Amino acid sequence: MNILLVRLWTKDAERLRTSIRASGLGVRITRVDFPAAMHAALSWGSFDAVLYDPETPGISHEILVNALRERNLSIPILVTDTDDVGRLLASQLRSRRN
Repeated sequence: MNILLVRLWTKDAERLRTSIRASGLGVRITRVDFPAAMHAALSWGSFDAVLYDPETPGISHEILVNALRERNLSIPILVTDTDDVGRLLASQLRSRRN
């Protein structure tokens, strides 16, 4: 499973990784923290979900949604402001499979 993480490189991501592992998901995370990197990742990668940190300067939720729309991608966006992101991600991905 491939996840796009939109978050500053200076912010710790270990709590996110721990939460995701605890939910039983095996994921590959591609991390971006500025618009050009986000657009590049979306153009060459295939993602099952986006984890979005709203404190990422330069990438608003609107910019992210527009970038996904431009590429006709319909993938869930989860905001990373919760410690339970792994459970939420697993739930979202299970519901998409059904």
